[in-house]
Parts: sequence; structure tokens; C-alpha cells
Amino acid sequence: MTATEIQRAIKANPFQPFELVTGDGGKYPVPTRDHIALAPSGRIAAIFFDNDSAAHLDVFLVTALRYGTPPRNVSRRKSS
Repeated sequence: MTATEIQRAIKANPFQPFELVTGDGGKYPVPTRDHIALAPSGRIAAIFFDNDSAAHLDVFLVTALRYGTPPRNVSRRKSS
């Protein structure tokens, strides 16, 4: 995955909710633009949850960006 692909998803108009999937199966829902930020270098993505916690992902370890309606972004969801 590249920062450019994630940036494209963030800036899409209209915005479509998506989730980032990591190589270990972790899923990080992004229900709105306010729930994600990319570092200026594009190397790190910060995913913010509704409970004020956050996850920091190395963009190179993100294997997929899936569109759809992710569940509410209450806390990090563990993969099953």
C-alpha cells in the first residue's frame, strides 16, 4: 500500500468509509475523514477511535484498503 492510495481514499468526494487491513489480519475502520491522518512523510497512518485511543500503522504494512461501511469506530477491532 502507498500513502498516495490512502490519501486518495481520504480526499475522495464524496467520502466513502473504508478500513485498512494489515498483513497480520488487523482491521482498522475509518468511518470519516476525521478518523485518520497521515504523517507528512507518508510513512505512518494514525487511526483515531471514538474512545480517544489511536493506532499508528506503518503504511508499508497495510495490505488492503476496503471500501464499505465499517462498524462504528469505538475501539480497535481484533480480527477473528
